[in-house]
Amino acid sequence: MTAPEAAAPKVAVIGAGAIGRGWAALCASAGWQCALFDTDARVSNAALAEIERRARALAAMGRAPAESVERGVRQLRMGRSLLHACGDADWIIESVREDLHAKQRVFENLGQIARPEAVITSSSSGLPISEIAAVNVVFPWSI
Repeated sequence: MTAPEAAAPKVAVIGAGAIGRGWAALCASAGWQCALFDTDARVSNAALAEIERRARALAAMGRAPAESVERGVRQLRMGRSLLHACGDADWIIESVREDLHAKQRVFENLGQIARPEAVITSSSSGLPISEIAAVNVVFPWSI
């Protein structure tokens, strides 16, 4: 008897720029359910097609199984709001522009909507998490 396969994580990516699209393509290529959210509708409109292209390119290069990629692409969606994208996520990846106040606002909002079990990460390249989290963010599950 084999152990049951673990359920694939539900991932939310906040920010549909180049970095957010890369994270979403990587998650989709693993066959994971991925929701994307961005406040800029112009960015959002172009994001899904590019993410699908990037995920399928990983399969074409032999870096991801084609069946996983297609499963992930089918499950890829744009969130209508931060809550819609992140409310049921197991892993939330913040990938907004490198602006301290913008990142702090995202984390403040996530404190209100993320599930207690959710893992929240930042994709910041230059801002330390100690500064991003320096605002008075109160997560309901904080000790």
